Amino acid sequence: MSQKIQTKLNDSAHICSHDNGKNTPCGYHQSRVHCQFAAIKDDLLQTSQDSFHGFLKEGPSTTQLAKWFSETNLPAGSWYLVKEQRMWLKQRLVERFNEHKSSQPLQVMVAGVASYVHALGQLLLYLEALQESQSKINIVVTFVDRCDFPLKQIAGFLEAIKSKAFFRYKFKIGDEKFTCCKQLDKEIREKREQLKQIEVLYRFGDLSDASLFPSRQFDVITEHFMTSLLYKKFDSIRPIRANYAYWLKNDGRLLSADGLRTDSELYQVFTELNRDLGLIVDAEKSVPVWDPYGLQQETFQNILEGNKQRRISVELDNTLSEFVKQ
Repeated sequence: MSQKIQTKLNDSAHICSHDNGKNTPCGYHQSRVHCQFAAIKDDLLQTSQDSFHGFLKEGPSTTQLAKWFSETNLPAGSWYLVKEQRMWLKQRLVERFNEHKSSQPLQVMVAGVASYVHALGQLLLYLEALQESQSKINIVVTFVDRCDFPLKQIAGFLEAIKSKAFFRYKFKIGDEKFTCCKQLDKEIREKREQLKQIEVLYRFGDLSDASLFPSRQFDVITEHFMTSLLYKKFDSIRPIRANYAYWLKNDGRLLSADGLRTDSELYQVFTELNRDLGLIVDAEKSVPVWDPYGLQQETFQNILEGNKQRRISVELDNTLSEFVKQ
């Protein structure tokens, strides 16, 4: 059996380099900058008797998903792609926005960035949450990564959309030019003015470095499958989570997509690790979910070729977790 798509990506992730104005991105970031922007709009899973498995439904939406994952440039696997993940994060954000009573901006940190496509999907979710909550608050979002390549992408793209270019938005990093993927270009053109409601900042550095930020700076921290990228090695995860606890304000929230199955012993150990650091999981708001990057490439090829000997089983082997800073 071949590897999961996400595992192949994880194996290509290293630290990008920047020398004399020239970027040399790692394999992970080099592939992610070319991602397509996509969103699954329908419920694609049929339930099963097992709470942690489902079956892919047959139909146009599943076929479209298979087409996306059979292209050279895959869809951005951000919070925006999977409906269940998108709706969960938006609801958590609405709650945070409604409860923010300070006159100071609500401070959000995005821990780790794959590309500008992933980042803009998250900013679009913030706009949706703002509209749904009808909150009149200011938001500051700080993107953090140990590689500067994705951070420069976001900055370059946000600068590019200040113009009223007729053709697709383009931006440049060093000598390399990038053209915005078609669907993201369409979405951003419709919400370009609204994006001005959000102040965007950047911090280049390693999340295991406590000196990146002062204590109690953030109201919310989001993290998307960092546990998978770190191969679920708790020795590497623990110092990062300790810093989240240090950087979060009291009663702040860590909203994370954890590549761990909710009913697994590993997830229980994981929540205990967080608890020891002052991050208490809210079990009522934490849910198991699936992710198409957890499937093999052949699964999507078989769907398109009609090679379905039986229903395609999908494991809900990830957990969306809300941690509360005590």
